[in-house]
Amino acid sequence: MSSNNGQNGPSPNKRPRFFIRNLLPQIFETQQRGSGIENLNNYYRQIDYETAYNNKFKMMKTTGKFIIEKIPGNPEDLLRKILQECMDKTIEEAENKSIEPECLGALISSQLLDSDIWIPIRKIEKDTIDNILT
Repeated sequence: MSSNNGQNGPSPNKRPRFFIRNLLPQIFETQQRGSGIENLNNYYRQIDYETAYNNKFKMMKTTGKFIIEKIPGNPEDLLRKILQECMDKTIEEAENKSIEPECLGALISSQLLDSDIWIPIRKIEKDTIDNILT
């Protein structure tokens, strides 16, 4: 059992498993200029979405493929939006198949990564995406 001395949040020894800079290093070499309200939909597009359902185990697997075309001022917000969109679609698909989703896991892969980033299966909470990114 771990303890963080009564503080809320992750324990002090918890470090991120990846950084946006690792996913898209070539984009950080150029400096972006400008300000104003950003519409994150202008920075990426979805190119594929698949669903596979296993009736025997009442388990579902969804795969979303995205192309990130530009990086906003805060790239973590973009990754948060993409992960949230995937999670929302997966939950919606599960409910359409009369499955009550309880847990969620993910895999982030990119040609720019040395290895895939595994996000362990965890219980779905209101702050699941924030927990994935911390």
